[in-house]
Amino acid sequence: MNKAECRKYAGEPLHIRANSGLLCADQIEWLTTARVRVIGHRRTLVLQVYSRAGAAQGDLLPKWTVFQQKDDYLTLERREDGTASWRTACFERLSPNWNFVSRCAFLTQSDRKCISRFFHDDTQDGFGCLTAHQKLIQEDRQKARQRKERRRINARMQSVPPVPRGLKRWLYRKIMPAYFFYDAVKDRKTVPGVCSACGREISLSGVRYNGKALCPSCGRELTMKSRGRMGKLTDQETCQVIQRTAPDEVVVRVFKATLHHADPELDLWEAARQFIRQRPSGKLETSQYYSSFGVWKAGTRPVFSRWQYNFAADVCGYVYPGNLPVALRDTPWQYCPVTQFCGYFQEPVELKPLLTSYITQPKIEHLVKVGFCDLVSDLIYRHQTVRLDQEQNRTHRLLCVGAEDVPFLRDMRIRASGLASFQTYYSMGLKDRQALFLWQNRHGI
Repeated sequence: MNKAECRKYAGEPLHIRANSGLLCADQIEWLTTARVRVIGHRRTLVLQVYSRAGAAQGDLLPKWTVFQQKDDYLTLERREDGTASWRTACFERLSPNWNFVSRCAFLTQSDRKCISRFFHDDTQDGFGCLTAHQKLIQEDRQKARQRKERRRINARMQSVPPVPRGLKRWLYRKIMPAYFFYDAVKDRKTVPGVCSACGREISLSGVRYNGKALCPSCGRELTMKSRGRMGKLTDQETCQVIQRTAPDEVVVRVFKATLHHADPELDLWEAARQFIRQRPSGKLETSQYYSSFGVWKAGTRPVFSRWQYNFAADVCGYVYPGNLPVALRDTPWQYCPVTQFCGYFQEPVELKPLLTSYITQPKIEHLVKVGFCDLVSDLIYRHQTVRLDQEQNRTHRLLCVGAEDVPFLRDMRIRASGLASFQTYYSMGLKDRQALFLWQNRHGI
């Protein structure tokens, strides 16, 4: 729609007699006129909306001028200072009042019928006809925006490599809970059964339901389950895969694994993708997407409540180590200690804060490699602040403690709050600070 041409038809003064009864109708707040014009070689319905109270006081210029075509509409709004601005809101949303349309009235009956003649709609007239057709245009606009967003997201996903081949096997053998399935037999010292992790037949002694044992074949800890008692057994786990998409970008892919032991086929689907990119200026850019019935959408997965656990929305999971050296090679995260950090905790973690903090806090790599993973966890995930000398390369100078204190703090698995207290003792020059710190921890002080 040509805005310059539309402006020529805006601001038409209201032609009304000074003694008209409409100016005294308090139930009416806005007066509307309708005309059909040819603007830019297209038939255009022009609606002028005037303030009744303003017209009664001599202000005959319209507050809004609506330009309506078959497939588009636009509104020019006049401000109190005389300037004007364009709006794309529909007619019923021009005013914040919920009953705006009911407070509007046409100046004449011909203005009312002009709208239905313009749309060739005999089923309804007036504002009902206008709002109905504008809603159809709104739906078309929304579909166009969705198609544009879908094309952008699909182009973004073109750089994602295929899923690593060994992912399912790794989940089976290392991540999913391992069980010893057996048939209960009385008065039998050794019971034959199957290990769910490696799939081999083994025999164990001292078997009891929900008991624990080690698989002699793969070494996994097993939970004993009798086939006659266990009923329907299902396990769910989350895992993460890091892959390189560009020399300065990686993607963290979050997979959800569901295993029904009655039919031991692993159901694996991708729930989220987190892209992390470092610009040449050093600035980090992150973008997140989630899968909704096979369609990728921007943002994080919506949940019913932030205070209730949602398995599909959880992005904490075990990290697949099979492709890490190749995935991080020749990227800004080439030396990121992902393997050491995740191997230290042996539990699900969220990778995105670790990868972003590796760039914004370079000394994290040093602290992880010398064994201060608990301290790094506080700095990354709990956003706790602690005094660190980022200019130093020696561990004790980085931590602002003595050189003899480093092994002690590592063995204590020091965290951010404990390090802050110990730094105070060191700055005070206490010789027995290690004994004092042990005594405080022992008594919970």
